[in-house]
Amino acid sequence: LRLAAVKILAAAEDPTTTSILLELARATETKVANRAKLTLIKIGGPEALPFISDLISANGTASQRLALESLLTIDDPEAVPLLAEALTTFEASPADAERILAQLRYFQDARALDAVRQFKSKATGDLRDLAQEIIDLSSDAE
Repeated sequence: LRLAAVKILAAAEDPTTTSILLELARATETKVANRAKLTLIKIGGPEALPFISDLISANGTASQRLALESLLTIDDPEAVPLLAEALTTFEASPADAERILAQLRYFQDARALDAVRQFKSKATGDLRDLAQEIIDLSSDAE
């Protein structure tokens, strides 16, 4: 019954069902919990951050891609540590790296400085310049 409920909620991908999905994500039945977590990630929002955290370092998987796409839509400073982790662990294309850096520039949060510095040491061209801009902005915000 719970699996049927989570499948219906998953098909809807409705943000108003978040509280129900959070409850189902704690279910002892693995299929129910995993489907609820995946749906929360697809819906996005700050409530999805703990579940995104579980997937963001799963290199090269479709789940990691989904987690990154969801993470990039979350307008909450609590996303910064995961954005920083994604920048250093995600095997990002230049376009993905630019999107992650753009979000970090938006937040101007010093918690991302180490990751941005690490990324900058390997980056070239425009990405290196963007990383430096974030370092400058975040350092000023400290």
